[in-house]
Amino acid sequence: MVSSQTRLAVFGVALHALLIYAMFDVHFITPLVHGMEPTTADFAAPASRLVVIVADGLRADRLFELEDAPGDDPDAPRVPRAPFLHGVAESRGRWGISHARPPTESRPGHVALLAGFYEDPSAITKGWQANAVEFDHLLNQSSAAWAIGAPSVVPLFAKGIEHVRHRMYAEELEDFAASNDHAALDEWVFDRTIEILDGHVSAEDEANGATRDSEREALEGERVVFLLHLLGLDSAGHAHKPFGDAYAKNVKTVDDGVRRLVAAFERRFAGEDDGGTTFLFTADHGMSSRGAHGDGDPGCTETPFVAWGAGIPAAADAAADNACASRGKDAPTPREAWGLEDAARCDVDQADVASLGASVLGMPPPTHNAGSLPVSYLDPAMPSARSGAALANAEQLLAVYRRKAAVAARASLTAFLTPGGLRPYAPLAGAGETLAAAKRARGEGDHDAAVDAARALARACVDGATYLHLYDRRLLLWTIASCFLGWIGVLFAELATGSDRKREVTRKKETRATAVAAGVSCAACAVLASRRAPATYYAYFTLPAWFARRAFLAFASAAEAGTKRFYKRREAVELLATAVAATALARTLCAAFHDRRVFSYLFAATA
Repeated sequence: MVSSQTRLAVFGVALHALLIYAMFDVHFITPLVHGMEPTTADFAAPASRLVVIVADGLRADRLFELEDAPGDDPDAPRVPRAPFLHGVAESRGRWGISHARPPTESRPGHVALLAGFYEDPSAITKGWQANAVEFDHLLNQSSAAWAIGAPSVVPLFAKGIEHVRHRMYAEELEDFAASNDHAALDEWVFDRTIEILDGHVSAEDEANGATRDSEREALEGERVVFLLHLLGLDSAGHAHKPFGDAYAKNVKTVDDGVRRLVAAFERRFAGEDDGGTTFLFTADHGMSSRGAHGDGDPGCTETPFVAWGAGIPAAADAAADNACASRGKDAPTPREAWGLEDAARCDVDQADVASLGASVLGMPPPTHNAGSLPVSYLDPAMPSARSGAALANAEQLLAVYRRKAAVAARASLTAFLTPGGLRPYAPLAGAGETLAAAKRARGEGDHDAAVDAARALARACVDGATYLHLYDRRLLLWTIASCFLGWIGVLFAELATGSDRKREVTRKKETRATAVAAGVSCAACAVLASRRAPATYYAYFTLPAWFARRAFLAFASAAEAGTKRFYKRREAVELLATAVAATALARTLCAAFHDRRVFSYLFAATA
């Protein structure tokens, strides 16, 4: 016969497993909704081709900073570590810091850059290696695309899309061993891309019916996207740390590869009457000084962003923009260390890059985009394109907000419990009129007013979508907290009443307590079923009622037996000591989570 203590211990383990899983229900909610109304782009494309170059694991400071000049002259001026990209940032294009969010991993970073939203947390169940939920992205929207790079990233955006060609090296080359030539991976990507520009057709593409003529036609079309994934820096950073010589050497290799790539594009499309090529150079994430990434360390979240080519203004011609304020650990820009002016810097959020990429190709942002268009990266000499792109971004974000509002109105538990239902995000009460006014301003030629109105609406839509995304969080947190408190109450009743709890209570009291707990549970389950809530919600919302029933019956049993064990001085002291010890242990564990030295002190004290 299993004792009551054993059953209680087994139930406690299962309960804590459930409440640990509750973290996923509270914090790991997919940001994606489907069924949005499609949006369009009503402006001429500034470019025909978009080249997105992603240097995996590249820190912003390691790209932009100056280093000692070659030779033995200590008085020689310091020179850029990446002279080509540094020169582009100084004169030919715009630059800034792209601010990523945790988890700072390859897939989440690429999703933000190409799809415009921060990673769907459900992808953690697939180790960030596959699409748990399908989504729209720049390569999907293109007329033709090439994805070249590592087999851990390229299939995420090429698999199953007929017009996306891909080139990948063998999986065994993705090796972080210190003895490997990590830069060779990046040179392979640049070489394969240049081969494509020179008309080379791979055996796999030939097997799928591609010819030199069909590939040339695809290359010379509109809305063409190239994705280059460069893994070498990530491998070098893991093996040698980002402040090592191998990492710095790999930065130089990437810079020289970008120079060769740009020359190949200019050579391939020289003299042709087309919209030109836009280049976006950035990173999916950075690297901490320890050679790791994944968390919110500034070395991991602050990545470089350099844009140039068709539709991108030169630094000297860029319009002043208050939204371009520098931020982060390297703000204001360290002029002596980087050789770049803070006034020319324009920081962006990583998810903003997708809307910029779509804008230069004359496309609306990807359907699930949650980023605001960085209008300052679009040439002021093309006011119609700037205002049109800003309006397309605002309209797409408004469509996302409206769809989320419709979903929340049907599924949110907080909305069900609130008189009047869902409370919309107040700043978007007149969103339709604001969008219409911005379109009228653009139609009248007042492009600056249209841009300002569209940007304000876009920011409000982003905030509104976040508001809806977190709409049920407070209710869930309180409910899960009540589960913990209820369980504490049950355990306290066990300790306080001891064996007296097993005495019989009046049938009337037990029946009433059971009826109340069952009634609350049935009502909760009915509401959850009507809102199509996840299965775990049924446990969160019903367990507190049954915990309260058990604690009530335990104390009622002790009271009816005439015992006051939990009021006796000795037991009271023991209970108080137990509560103090448990609180101290919990606080110690919390402190140790933030400062691991606490564990060292504990081990030293108990040694």
